Amino acid sequence: MVVSSAASLPSARPLAVCADDLGMAPGVSDGIIELIEQGRLTATSAMVPGGEFTRVAGGLAALRPRADIGLHLTLTDRAPLGAMPGFAATGGFPTIGAVIRRALSRQLPRAELTEEIARQIARFGELTGFAPDFIDGHQHVHVLPVVREALFEAMTRCGLDPARTWLRDCTEAVGSLRARGVAVPKAAFIGALSRGMGRDAAARGFRTNAGFSGVYDFALAPPYRERMRRFLAHAGVLPLIMVHPGHVDAALVGLDPVVEARAIELAYLGGADFAADLAAAGVRLERMSVMLGLR
Repeated sequence: MVVSSAASLPSARPLAVCADDLGMAPGVSDGIIELIEQGRLTATSAMVPGGEFTRVAGGLAALRPRADIGLHLTLTDRAPLGAMPGFAATGGFPTIGAVIRRALSRQLPRAELTEEIARQIARFGELTGFAPDFIDGHQHVHVLPVVREALFEAMTRCGLDPARTWLRDCTEAVGSLRARGVAVPKAAFIGALSRGMGRDAAARGFRTNAGFSGVYDFALAPPYRERMRRFLAHAGVLPLIMVHPGHVDAALVGLDPVVEARAIELAYLGGADFAADLAAAGVRLERMSVMLGLR
């Protein structure tokens, strides 16, 4: 069990903190691994396409006693592991906007998506030596219509065990979003896209978190600590907070628009202020797999 030293009382409420984008760039991967080793994260999800995941995959099994290690399903911003003529005709994935439009009109090629998701699940296992503890999605693509159905089909095909694997649910109660007051329209939109995810997962025997936060616009003001305090104060029953820490390096600058915010998150999550804020909120860090009774 992973417990924050700042909030170690048994009566403290459990909370999972998951860093997205492991495998995006060396600085991002290294920063996330540092935080796991410090006991400041209880999950991370990995982007399988690209060489950076290959660099770090072999060491991830050693982190599993501290954190759940999952697949960050990637269908935007990178290139697929196999041919996808109907989805990625140019050889690279489409933008998230294009994927959302096609998903909402149910114009996505489900069979191609199922094959690519299965390839990413298989590559994760081949390089790490274990199946993903959970699955979420880069830019929340896993919750979209058609993608969601393809995901469940691929999980079944790949033999992922519902008794060992959980899924990220990005829905959140409107009252919680309003009380939180952080990027409410953006968080509400993501939640609307994710509506029914928990129900659909449960129908197939898979568990999900219940309570999701961490969405913001990546602007540098107000300070990230103020946002985190709001995330901590308005968590759910089985709460998950999404974070995006990392060291800034040339690879990151060339790949992703979110740069400075990652360094700010890294410094906060690794520092005394985060420990103090956990204690003040009466929460302790825990793996979602433990909270769900999967470990």
